[in-house]
Amino acid sequence: WNGFKKTLGDNNRQITKEQVIEELKNFEKEYGRFPTIRDLRKYRLITDWTMRNLFGSYGTAIRAAGGKPNVWRKKKNDCLV
Repeated sequence: WNGFKKTLGDNNRQITKEQVIEELKNFEKEYGRFPTIRDLRKYRLITDWTMRNLFGSYGTAIRAAGGKPNVWRKKKNDCLV
C-alpha cells in the first residue's frame, strides 16, 4: 500500500478502476481480507468519493476485485405499544 500511496500522491482523481482493483487484491493478499472504508480512511488510501465515482459504491469495487462486501441489515425490533 505504501508504494501505491506514493504513486497517487494526494490526487486520487488520476487513479483507474484497474489500479483500484489491483490494490484491493494486494491488500487482501497481505491482510487476508479486503480493506474496509475505515481502513481506507485510516491509512489515507483511496477516498470514499473516488470509490463511488469509479464504481458507484464501495461494495461494487469489492465485487469487481473478487470479494464479497459486508451486508449490514437492520434487525427487526418488536413494536412496543
